[in-house]
Amino acid sequence: MMVCLILLFMALLVLLEGSPKCNLEYPSAGGTWKEQPPYWKPTGCNISQPFSVNATINCLKGRTLYALGNSVGRQAAFGMVSLLGGNPVERKDQKEKCPKHETTWGDSCHNEVAGVKIKYLFLNFIDGFNYSSRGGFPYCRYKVNDTYVTGTLPGINTPNEITPGAYYDEDNCINSTTRECISNFFHGSTDRDILVFNVGMMYELAPEKELIELEKAGELGDRFVDKKAWLVASLTNFKAHIESTFHGYVFWQTQAPYHKRYWHSVRNPWLLEVNKIASQYFVGDVSKKWYVIDQWAINLNRDKIYNDHVHFNGNLEQAALYQVLNTVCPGQGDNSATANIWPKMEYAATLVCTRANTTCCYFGSETGSVQKLDEFPFYLKNVAPKWVNDTMESVLKTNDAAPHIEDGMLIRKPTGQGIYLVSNHTTRLFPSGEVFIKYGYDFQKSKIVAIPASVFNLIPKGSDLD
Repeated sequence: MMVCLILLFMALLVLLEGSPKCNLEYPSAGGTWKEQPPYWKPTGCNISQPFSVNATINCLKGRTLYALGNSVGRQAAFGMVSLLGGNPVERKDQKEKCPKHETTWGDSCHNEVAGVKIKYLFLNFIDGFNYSSRGGFPYCRYKVNDTYVTGTLPGINTPNEITPGAYYDEDNCINSTTRECISNFFHGSTDRDILVFNVGMMYELAPEKELIELEKAGELGDRFVDKKAWLVASLTNFKAHIESTFHGYVFWQTQAPYHKRYWHSVRNPWLLEVNKIASQYFVGDVSKKWYVIDQWAINLNRDKIYNDHVHFNGNLEQAALYQVLNTVCPGQGDNSATANIWPKMEYAATLVCTRANTTCCYFGSETGSVQKLDEFPFYLKNVAPKWVNDTMESVLKTNDAAPHIEDGMLIRKPTGQGIYLVSNHTTRLFPSGEVFIKYGYDFQKSKIVAIPASVFNLIPKGSDLD
């Protein structure tokens, strides 16, 4: 009997140890990266499932996803569009489709996908930029009797008036109070909705010890922005803004490191300092439905799949979004590790090339599978490729080859009665059976190849035969 009780107690300990502990603290205990969805398995987390398009739709249907933050924060919205079955949008196209001045997405930005509403708020400054209505910018750091103090200075209402041009004075909330702006953004939200936000790079600051040394050495000048005081006050107010206006699931997506090959990476310790301070305010709390996604741990040493010095639209962003899905809908994902490898038709009749090796390209078949190209078919010569991250090579299915088409072939679409001759890299229709026979072909003996409609449409149309 005693042995049974001991075994039961040990089993209970194992169960408790393996219970979901995801997304509750920063820094996290790290995790394991793999090249297939869900890409990142946090240490100590037992609910790390991939979600197929259908599973993602079922999880999010009837909800609104709110993305809030700078251009890195915008990735969450576009990434979820992709997981819902929409076409992935490259970083440069995200900027064009959803400019920073738009608060709510229009149709071109997928206002709603598969029954899931998506809203994005561009927010560089989480508690305002212009303090003219608050008695002036109170985070000026300046000298009084050879000692630095923090406070207001006459006529100084913005940080740019202390360090001209140092801050991008653009923000959806730039012309209103942050509380009012965020309240309008969350209008109509419910406790089932989801917020994913980041704290932008405008607050990056030197670690405490380094900052003290810089002040002592006089390297910061006679006056500068007290970034720590500004960040702490902004975090305090921003947390209150969210608590009073939004009651759904809240995910703080931490800063990720800059790409180490760019000069910005020398400031990675500064971003870590922002994470360290912000973690004191955005602590994971299941009772409040507040969670933390350690994007720093996910991205660390994975620079090769960044889009540029700071953006990582693609697998890294989706790794974070899978954590969102696993938290909101635990156990509702898919057991198959490859359940959500790209929507089936996403690469149909598409030229796909990798950024890491611009000569390494693939062609997507009608079924969505992808074949590496040893040479380009003529019908792809003028097709603009879809550029992807190099790691996609390890997850693309490679079954069907790009159809071989050459001059002199007889081809047809999968449906319809029309027969075409490929001539000078164009399709020329036989307008009648008589014309077909006139050219010496036989309906019974001549080989006529059915070509996927999407591929057929890539071939220029020539004049009908006569």
